Amino acid sequence: MRRLLLRMWSDSEERRGVPPDGQFLKDSPIKALPPEKLGLNQGGYGGEGVNPGPFLDNLSRWAARHAWEEKQLALDAGSEASLAAFTKRRTHAKASVFLSAGIHGDEPASTLALIALMEEGGLREDFNYTIFPCLNPRGMLKRRRETPEGKDLNRDYLHRSTLEVQRQLEAIDSWHPFDMALFLHEDWEAHGFYLYELMDASSTPVLGRSILQAIRGHVPVESASWIDGRTACDGLIAAPFGETQRKDWPEAFFFKHRGTPHCLTLEAPSDFPLKDRVHWLKLATRAALASLVDPAIGS
Repeated sequence: MRRLLLRMWSDSEERRGVPPDGQFLKDSPIKALPPEKLGLNQGGYGGEGVNPGPFLDNLSRWAARHAWEEKQLALDAGSEASLAAFTKRRTHAKASVFLSAGIHGDEPASTLALIALMEEGGLREDFNYTIFPCLNPRGMLKRRRETPEGKDLNRDYLHRSTLEVQRQLEAIDSWHPFDMALFLHEDWEAHGFYLYELMDASSTPVLGRSILQAIRGHVPVESASWIDGRTACDGLIAAPFGETQRKDWPEAFFFKHRGTPHCLTLEAPSDFPLKDRVHWLKLATRAALASLVDPAIGS
């Protein structure tokens, strides 16, 4: 499996670098029809599992060669388990962006997409970055949403009872503030790509529609009008933020609480081939980054 996945990245069409702003979308192949669902997700994710260890090891070596700073955040003094965090700082950066993936272990394309974006030069070179490519490596190794202890990390950002969330938030205290926070996810029930844009109660979506418009035609977009108990429109869930509306804060709530203006959760449908999901998440992430400079990218 590892050999197959590594070959996938070596065959990538994006190794040569990243065109400016939205040009990468023009260069992306458009399929007449999206790939068919695999039919493997029955009551949960049934697709390919991924051992994130070899990919994170490769990323560490890449980061050392390309002047990224890496921190290994130990989860337990008596264990080798740790979280990898990567930062890149530039003197005249236009914006500061936080990205995370792999908070759910049954969403492997999120981690692979974020690692590929870093290694392939898929991130804008005029931003500062703080990146956690795999927040739940132990869960991903077991192909399960939660940690081995049964904790859903993406419901722990208010009470912070898990070591993963504690270590992450301790580390990023010195890296705030951020202009944007992007959270890469997958949804085993979805038929297409969608995203959440977390907003203040009185505001309207700013970037979500432009991002979805930019990738439409390159990525199958979810058409359902009701997703996970929320109203959706053309793949966009405009989610109002209220600090007291729930007691199990997801990661996005913490960043909104800390004042991050743009908090977006990108959701790829996971009942499709792994390489397609990775490609879709890469395109959506790059569109989101471009939208921070040009909010009309999809128009």
